[in-house]
Amino acid sequence: MRKIRVGVIGAGNMGARHISSYLSLSKANLVGIAETNTTTHQDLKRKYSIPIYTNYKELLNLVDAVSIITPTHTHFEIVKFFLENKKHVLVEKPVTHDSRQANELIKIAKRNGVIFAVGHIERFNPINTYISNLLMSRDPLYIDIVREGPFDPRIFDVDVVMDLMIHDIDLIRYNNLGKVRINNAYGVNIFSQKNDIVNVQLSTERNTIINLTASRASQNKQRKWKLVFHNRVYEFDLLNKKIFCYTGNKIRIIEPFKGLYGTSVDYLSSELDDFLHAISHGSQPKADGNEGYKSLFTVEKVRNEIAKTNVNHVV
Repeated sequence: MRKIRVGVIGAGNMGARHISSYLSLSKANLVGIAETNTTTHQDLKRKYSIPIYTNYKELLNLVDAVSIITPTHTHFEIVKFFLENKKHVLVEKPVTHDSRQANELIKIAKRNGVIFAVGHIERFNPINTYISNLLMSRDPLYIDIVREGPFDPRIFDVDVVMDLMIHDIDLIRYNNLGKVRINNAYGVNIFSQKNDIVNVQLSTERNTIINLTASRASQNKQRKWKLVFHNRVYEFDLLNKKIFCYTGNKIRIIEPFKGLYGTSVDYLSSELDDFLHAISHGSQPKADGNEGYKSLFTVEKVRNEIAKTNVNHVV
């Protein structure tokens, strides 16, 4: 089978990871990189020995598919260009700046018969596989979710809901917790003019309370879920791939990565392999444009609720 000719648009930190992953995948032939920062071109050429372009449009006649890893406000224009020219697209989350744009892109992809995938990478985290299996068997009483890390000035065009919390909003949807209602949502500005810390409380139609906190004003990274059931509590460390189970005064460490779940899973390579498989088999990727739209639509509802509370402060 012919390898799929792929281009990467945006060669920053995450873009570099896409480049390395494509180079490791047997289904992919990485034919070009587009990067607007010309000062990095020589380093990119030395490191990868792949043609480097300044304008993403120069990739059009070279590729079957592209990964787009650029600032969110540029997604719509770039994705639209490639979809309209019948190229397959994977774009990093959030899919677009707003759900109206996402909906338009979904229609273009459908009209042109191409794959449109969104980089909701946590769907490929093996810890989430364990969470999904657990939630299929019972409904928790309470879920506590924390996602935080240091402030990154390079992420200048979105708030912490679009930057970090969207991962967990997407996992709530993906794990079939049912319809959720936003009970309250609060945000504060710390290092930027946008919300840098946000807390949201949701409730499901099956009466599970979900508390989400996202922060980009913390010294250390955390990615944690806690599921509370009658007589049993599970704590999941999505970053360090650890699971703890508490039953009364007993603590049990669960090791789900032996055998079924593997020990060294590269989430991004799994995501890109899923994208390439969808292209070669005409199947649906694990997170397509419609899934990206739905998660973004929920994010917009959260942000609207925060705006209503009027508790934002510049510190």
